[in-house]
Amino acid sequence: MDKHLGISRKYYQASIMYGIKLLKMLGFDKQVLVERRAMSEEADTDPIVWTNTRLIKWVESIDLGEYAMNLRNSGVHGAAIVLEPSFGAEAMATALGIHSSKAMVRKHLADELNNLITPARESVARLMLDETSSGKQSRRKAAGSLGRSIAQIDEDRGRNKKKAFKGSLGRAFGRRGKDMNDSFGTNVGYELETTVV
Repeated sequence: MDKHLGISRKYYQASIMYGIKLLKMLGFDKQVLVERRAMSEEADTDPIVWTNTRLIKWVESIDLGEYAMNLRNSGVHGAAIVLEPSFGAEAMATALGIHSSKAMVRKHLADELNNLITPARESVARLMLDETSSGKQSRRKAAGSLGRSIAQIDEDRGRNKKKAFKGSLGRAFGRRGKDMNDSFGTNVGYELETTVV
């Protein structure tokens, strides 16, 4: 991305990758994305489709308006906060520019953010589980006398791509090893390595 798009900051690259992952989850159907965004514009639901602007609106709605504009041009959007397992209250507080001495404000943000993203992450996990179980059933049907079917070979290739994708996200957040912390102060290296299948 650095060479072709001129985007050198790793977090922005990861942000774009999460946007692409969301589009893939929606079958690259722009109309579905527009409809889901419209439905979640007035209600704090379906945060995975939120834009950066909608996220700023949510921050203002939870009485943190003085920090909301710090998110502008940060690369933080709904898909990034829902799909990145290490993105939590500490990362959001850092993105908002909330000083670590403001414990009550950070606690309020943590409670509100967990109420927002926990159901969304559970929904994504269920969706992934459903896709995985339906994929296993189709592989069993496709396997014949040759042992591994084409579907199994393709899945193995896909699994390797997922590992490479997750590894690149670890690098995007500054992971150099299990003991290194990312720029948000969380141990991304450990969390990303434990999520790799």
